[in-house]
Amino acid sequence: RVANNDLELQLDGTVDFFYDAPSPMVKLLIDIKRGNGAMTHRYLPVQKMHENAVAWLDRGIVGGNVTSGAMVLQGPIKQFPFKDGSGRFEVRFNVSEGIVDYTDGWPRIEQIEAEVGFVGNGMDITAHEGKVLAASIHDVNVDVADFRAKPAPLLTVEGEAQGSTFDVIHFLNESPLRKRFGGFTKDAEASGQSRLGLSLAIPLKGKTSVDTDGWVKF
Repeated sequence: RVANNDLELQLDGTVDFFYDAPSPMVKLLIDIKRGNGAMTHRYLPVQKMHENAVAWLDRGIVGGNVTSGAMVLQGPIKQFPFKDGSGRFEVRFNVSEGIVDYTDGWPRIEQIEAEVGFVGNGMDITAHEGKVLAASIHDVNVDVADFRAKPAPLLTVEGEAQGSTFDVIHFLNESPLRKRFGGFTKDAEASGQSRLGLSLAIPLKGKTSVDTDGWVKF
């Protein structure tokens, strides 16, 4: 058992050394009892990841309570993270009250109930529910296919938000999408319910443009 202020773990595994093998073989299963989502970056193999991906992890996962999870690490340790298929690296955990600040200038996602996974070189976050400002979100996916991708990893965000039309317009006005509407929503008054669908593609390389697609249904 390992515990500190950030997390509590139960470990079970072995490391085997063979005189004729180029690398020790590790077999490790970790049961995650609890954790602090904001400290996720401290416990990932950042030395094997793109520097801009590490920077995003430092700022992107702002908070959350890890309620349960597991990690599997199996294979020749020198080949980690096993891009050649010689082993397996996978971390999955559940988060409540999570906060993700995915990129500058966009309202962050809060009160997230989500499953977070790190498999090989990638990351996937599936948020079943949460909030963007006052609008409710569901089935939001935040993904990085490969943290070591060149010239830079690509972060994608896809999902839907729904709420009062006032809340949806508030989101439009607080995001870069306000430029697309040419001030149409700036002083708009609204009632009723609305839905917003959004897809973002964000290169994790300094200050780069964000590709956006989406729709609004009033």
